[in-house]
Amino acid sequence: MLGALLVAHRAETEFVGVPCGMMDQLASAAAPPRQGLLINCATLECSAVDVPVDLSALEGLRADGKLSVGGMQLMGLKLSELKAELRAANGRADIAPHSAKLYEGTLQGAMTLAARGNRVALKETLSGVAIGPLVKDLMGRDAVEGRGNVSVDLAAAGPTVNALKKSLAGTARIELKDGALKGINLAEALRKTRAAFGSKSAQQQPTDTAQRTDFSAMSASFVVQDGVARNDDLDVRAPLVRWDLVAPSEPARSYTRRPSPQAGQPSIFGDPRPASAESGRAFIAAALDALVTLVNNIGAAYGERR
Repeated sequence: MLGALLVAHRAETEFVGVPCGMMDQLASAAAPPRQGLLINCATLECSAVDVPVDLSALEGLRADGKLSVGGMQLMGLKLSELKAELRAANGRADIAPHSAKLYEGTLQGAMTLAARGNRVALKETLSGVAIGPLVKDLMGRDAVEGRGNVSVDLAAAGPTVNALKKSLAGTARIELKDGALKGINLAEALRKTRAAFGSKSAQQQPTDTAQRTDFSAMSASFVVQDGVARNDDLDVRAPLVRWDLVAPSEPARSYTRRPSPQAGQPSIFGDPRPASAESGRAFIAAALDALVTLVNNIGAAYGERR
């Protein structure tokens, strides 16, 4: 990587003629998400630096008002008809209630920021949203389709972004209907299993190369403690099978898949096998990044107005 950065630096300084340093190139290539980057300009060694979150500016803030915005984009998410009430006094700010329209659904919730202990609390309910474009804009991944509801009730405290993540606690729940999980084709896996047991009808069916599994309903609830989310009731219902997934004793590490056939449908042979929970953790991580970024931006804005 360093070689490519040196070539880019030479192109900028020698070809373009700009007498600049290496900070832009190094930051673009080596800076981790939501963290600062410490650069040793003598050796070009880099190390991540946790980003501070300072809500002390709330101590001197007194406010009581309402906000109405026709449309805006916040951390990649597109919102319209945003309405919020703001009250601030004694080192505490409440952005509640607030509401907006987003992704063909609605958002309603409340947010509290407190200077004492650098505390953040968030309660949000998304109803009737199209989850596919929401996840794509938030995470940059086309991983799921469907429409449904999402609710979160989370709180965190700490002086830095990582400290907030590690202290995060609360609950979350997701309920989707008529969607699809992308990256896995359960119907194709079933056909291969039946073919292995000599099913002629399965052997004669053409292979579907589309890696997706349609579902009629999917639901899951999470308990978050010390920044770790645990789920033990993930339920995915598809035209072919129903999945009831149960987390083992180690939280948020892996799941055990226990497929049970729907009425009149074939069962899956063999013992349960581990299924990855990486996509669920990635979604939660992205949501936490969005939350702490919002907190940091609000704190910076209050600091400038102080």
